[in-house]
Amino acid sequence: MPSGEKLRKSRDNEKVKRSLDYLKEASQKEENVMPAVIDAVKASATLGEICDVWRELYSIWADPVMD
Repeated sequence: MPSGEKLRKSRDNEKVKRSLDYLKEASQKEENVMPAVIDAVKASATLGEICDVWRELYSIWADPVMD
């Protein structure tokens, strides 16, 4: 079993969800997000899950095409 799959099965997924919700809330309020990121990491959220919160809020930046 890949390590990511093993992690998701062994962690408290409800705690991860709460921590990612906290991160989303802090990001929307334009607060210091570092405490929320630390909380998410301690809850065993993956880097991808943390970045997904920001992708949902801010989309993905695309380099403007210059003619």
